Amino acid sequence: VKNNLRTYPIVYGIKKSKILMMILSLILIAATFYPFITEIYKIEYFLIVMTIVNPLLVYCLKLLFEEQPENPVRISSLLKLNMIFGLAAIYFGK
Repeated sequence: VKNNLRTYPIVYGIKKSKILMMILSLILIAATFYPFITEIYKIEYFLIVMTIVNPLLVYCLKLLFEEQPENPVRISSLLKLNMIFGLAAIYFGK
């Protein structure tokens, strides 16, 4: 363990961390249907999530598996942008 840090990537490795991120992201994408199907949110939520939020998440996953040094910074920025669109989906979908 590096410098007494016990984060998942340090303990289990980068490859397993990427696989975990992929699994969790796919679960998250699948879960985005639930609020619309159960009529918690309206069509605006569904449209924003399906056209912006989920594609951005898939793109982040694609970047995650590419081995380029600038990708972590790009992924971080895209995930922040994704959160803003996710909040917009919730706001407009009420």
